Amino acid sequence: MYHPDSNSPPLIKRVEPDGNVRLSLAQRIAALDHRIEYRRMKDIEDRNAVLELRKRAYGRHNGDTNAFVENFMDSPDEQNAVTIGLFLDRVLVGACKVSIINSAYPQSQWGEFFPNEMKRLLSSGKTLIDPARLVADLEVADRCPELPFLMMRIPVAACQHFPADECLSIVRRSHAPFYRRMFRAKPLAPPKLYEPLDVELVIATCTIREVWDEVLTRNPFWRVHPIELREMFGPVSDMPAFADFDKTVPNVSLIENAAPKLAMNDRPLSQKSA
Repeated sequence: MYHPDSNSPPLIKRVEPDGNVRLSLAQRIAALDHRIEYRRMKDIEDRNAVLELRKRAYGRHNGDTNAFVENFMDSPDEQNAVTIGLFLDRVLVGACKVSIINSAYPQSQWGEFFPNEMKRLLSSGKTLIDPARLVADLEVADRCPELPFLMMRIPVAACQHFPADECLSIVRRSHAPFYRRMFRAKPLAPPKLYEPLDVELVIATCTIREVWDEVLTRNPFWRVHPIELREMFGPVSDMPAFADFDKTVPNVSLIENAAPKLAMNDRPLSQKSA
């Protein structure tokens, strides 16, 4: 987790006209550190909990959301995907499914909706990180404005862990400017209406190596230590797309210059107190 220390750049506090001091986003996220946990959702109880969270999150949309969500129960047999849950005070408040896809393992969460764009990407020989089904508890989000940034840490962590070429962003049209600003995500096609949710979606990609130093410098609270990355996603070589990845060598493509040193209070999840 991110902890500001003496070597970190100063965190900015905002002083309002009324004289009250407002903490920066980085400070607010650091203050939540001891209350949050990221965990792989593996067994049937985990998958059911994620499904219920998705039902509540997607239920605010128009369209046939029940049929939509029932088809989004995670299968235990998926080899190229992992679902990560975000817990706040031991309660599941968010989840994101991360798939690793390439021409040999093309199973994508949005392949049928953007078939032409996905075909072009996969035929290029690239390996892609496909984060989707990113949902959060709306009631918690109302009380915790930091929740979207804590949720975004999951796909950012995947980009730090897996040596992929690009990261997909398939998001609502209204959210596309955020991804363009934060990750320099480039749209691959015009917005397209997704009828089950009655929303327009945009498909975009960013080239990980081109943007990640900038992303982590601007948002140091998204940095993840390699030990925590392994706890979240497992060994890189567990993913079929990286089956030949050297199991004895950690993935340092993005971590070596980006991850902070493991401080005394920056322990892996397994070492944190309950």
